[in-house]
Amino acid sequence: MIKSGGMDKDEIIRASKNIFNQFTDTCLQIPDEIFFLQPTEKWSIAQITTAKKFPFIQKWQRENEKYLESLELRWSDRQLDQYLAPHPLLGKLTLRELCYFTIYHTGHHLDIIKVRLTEQLN
Repeated sequence: MIKSGGMDKDEIIRASKNIFNQFTDTCLQIPDEIFFLQPTEKWSIAQITTAKKFPFIQKWQRENEKYLESLELRWSDRQLDQYLAPHPLLGKLTLRELCYFTIYHTGHHLDIIKVRLTEQLN
């Protein structure tokens, strides 16, 4: 059952691919010398990793592929509303809600990266 105004599984997959690709493309455009730059007084992945940019992005892409493959092959549209998954802050979410959150959360971090990149380049 699709909630009124909600996305069906195919729309979720398209939106996920779109935001994942935008995130990847943006990260690939960031110069290596500032990709892992640690911002002052702000948390960054740079504080917990010494990874190189390209392998880091490749891992991101592999995880996205696993997520999308699971969504495409394992779950029906109906099951997205039937199964619950725990989220440490939001509590129990349906799989559809978790998909929405993943799209939103990736976009949120993409926006942060764009702002910080603009700050670094100016």
